[in-house]
Amino acid sequence: GSVGASPVQSHYDQGILAQMAKEIPVVVEQRDEAGMRLRIHHLPVPGHIYVLADDPATEKGQDSTSITVIDCTAGVQAAELHGKADPDTVVEQMALLSSRYYQALIIGENNGVGYAHSAALRNMPGVRLWKQPLRPQDYRSETPKVRETWVDMSEGLRNLMAAKALRAVNRGLVRLCSKELILALQGYDPARHLDDRHSAFQLAVWGMDQAVETAPLTLSRRPPMTVIAGPRRPYFGGG
Repeated sequence: GSVGASPVQSHYDQGILAQMAKEIPVVVEQRDEAGMRLRIHHLPVPGHIYVLADDPATEKGQDSTSITVIDCTAGVQAAELHGKADPDTVVEQMALLSSRYYQALIIGENNGVGYAHSAALRNMPGVRLWKQPLRPQDYRSETPKVRETWVDMSEGLRNLMAAKALRAVNRGLVRLCSKELILALQGYDPARHLDDRHSAFQLAVWGMDQAVETAPLTLSRRPPMTVIAGPRRPYFGGG
């Protein structure tokens, strides 16, 4: 996730956000018993590269888990999963979403709950996890020194992530499809705590470069995703 040294705006372009709010495609919207709401805005496209970001709820459960999927090829938010559920359910849903979105690279914050999520996902076959470069120059190295973890946050890194996400929207590099996320960005104040969806979006943008650089040479061609209402929660069928 390289970021240029030139200064950037500190607020999102309100005109761009207003236009995005008028063009929100909701393909599927479904909520399970636990309160996790899944929105599919764009179905998986064969050959496209995806990143999935996880902003987990705190251990005390005072906030919600927010998961967002970005189509790196088309530059658009493809799906969103948001709400409160037990960690096992969240991990299961992330793995299934990643699988259906052609092995989307999964990125998250390396806090207590996030570490537990990444540890569980690491043991699942076919899951691609974002890897933490040990040094800035390792991002572009042919043999990068990495460790199997997610993003170790610091104030400096948070500022870099915020700048990159803001630039992605203001320059039209990523189109948002979540009305709640757009509302959060319209009221964005750099000095205030981030909304859950905003945090997940920043993580997703931060992971886009690595998702593209490490994408499998041959992406599996799965059938279109279908969402089926099970007795407890949605699950993903169609192969």
